[in-house]
Amino acid sequence: DRCINHEDNVDTEPFRTAVWHYTFRLYGVHNDSYEYRFVNVYLPVKLKIFIKKLVCYPHIVTMDDVKKMGVGLQEHEKIHVAILA
Repeated sequence: DRCINHEDNVDTEPFRTAVWHYTFRLYGVHNDSYEYRFVNVYLPVKLKIFIKKLVCYPHIVTMDDVKKMGVGLQEHEKIHVAILA
C-alpha cells in the first residue's frame, strides 16, 4: 500500500527485497544479480536477528521477539515482514 509506519507514498520495495534475499541467504540460496550490501542498508541487526530466528527456529519465537525486532513498525507491518520471511 506504499506506506510504512504512518508515512504515505514510500517505496517499500528495497526493504521488502532485502528481507526476501536475506531469508534466501539463510537457506543457502544466492542470487548473483542482487547487491547483498543492501541487506545491511535496509535491515538493522535486530531485525536480521528476528528474521533468522523466525526462519530457522520458528517454534521459539515469542511476542517479546516481535516487540524488539529493531524497527518501528505497526503491528500489521510486522506481520507483513514475517510473511515475507
